[in-house]
Amino acid sequence: MDTSSTTGAALVNVDKKGENKILVVPGTNNFFGEEELNILKNRISKNDLLLLQGEIPVDVLLEAARYSISVGASVIFDPALRQ
Repeated sequence: MDTSSTTGAALVNVDKKGENKILVVPGTNNFFGEEELNILKNRISKNDLLLLQGEIPVDVLLEAARYSISVGASVIFDPALRQ
């Protein structure tokens, strides 16, 4: 856990036509890495469900998904806010 960084945030602006623009401040989400992957690998098992979102680094997303599938867990990926 990184106590020196803030959590991530997203601001959604909608114009008069209903189009939106999203400003993302990733915060701690940008620092997901080996430590979090090791926690996942020690806890996830067959029949678990892993929900991944686009706010963390792509290499971490891919490794988490690959490992989870390899042990028989299901993976759902929500690409929202992927930059």
